[in-house]
Amino acid sequence: MAENVHNTSAHDPADHGHHGHHILSAKLLLTVFFSLVGLTIFTVGLGLLEQNEIVHLGAFSVPVALAIAGVKATLVAMFFMALKYDNKVNLLAFSLSIVFLVVFFVFTFLDTGFRGSFDDFSATPIDQTQLEELRLQERNDAILPDFEAQPLLLQGDTALIDPTP
Repeated sequence: MAENVHNTSAHDPADHGHHGHHILSAKLLLTVFFSLVGLTIFTVGLGLLEQNEIVHLGAFSVPVALAIAGVKATLVAMFFMALKYDNKVNLLAFSLSIVFLVVFFVFTFLDTGFRGSFDDFSATPIDQTQLEELRLQERNDAILPDFEAQPLLLQGDTALIDPTP
């Protein structure tokens, strides 16, 4: 892609072009533009397929949409905002902002994604739990004599069978 870039810097050419404007070729800009349009059509099509229950992404619906949006944002930042040809410090600042944005989304998902799972255990009062344990213990005590082990040989049976070997 280096042949598609023209440096228009009026400054010293020895500064390696870090401060000049870069004019990208029409072919490269159109390629990026149609890539963005294609990704947008893909996103809308995937959403319509999922809405009509043809494709089932389930929990991956939002991450897939965010990944496509991330690719589109990267294309815009790299070519239309010229971060690819700009000072690398600007690229580092942009990359770090994306990293912090991802961390923000992950922690937000961890907060909102598991909110409903804590209600199952914390909603039961402890006196109700103790009452349930007491009922189970009474039921266990009531049926326990039925399941006690019986001796195979009773005292009266020794008269019929000689116990000496």
